[in-house]
Amino acid sequence: MIRQLGILLGSIAVLWLLLALPARWIWGNVVLLHSVVALSLCAVPAAASLIWATASIERSPDMLMFQVLGGMGLRMAFVLGVGLALYLGLPDDFSEVFWVWVLIFYMFSLFVEVCLVVRAKRTANPTLNQEPANDAVGGHQSV
Repeated sequence: MIRQLGILLGSIAVLWLLLALPARWIWGNVVLLHSVVALSLCAVPAAASLIWATASIERSPDMLMFQVLGGMGLRMAFVLGVGLALYLGLPDDFSEVFWVWVLIFYMFSLFVEVCLVVRAKRTANPTLNQEPANDAVGGHQSV
């Protein structure tokens, strides 16, 4: 679980380095504020959701689906709620460009988290990796 958390946070940090530092040279220091806040806003609930999902990976598929959807719902509520509070409360500091950064980090962190959870589930349950059996005649899958 610690390794997966490191992969998640490390990949988000690499994305920030690849996008925010060049953007700073073009648009100035305000990019750093927007990007760091958006990164933090998306990384914290993504990490919590990943910990929650991987801690109970052995549970039933229904429970895993509940955890994935619940984690996405909680993450969305947190990110949109805090992001909206910043946007409305500090309009001089957080413009519409801030939402672009939130969208980038939100989608990227969601993608990485889902990949890590699927990989953890496959590692915990190796029968998910097996190919379906083929019939001896015609190579059709047996039912």
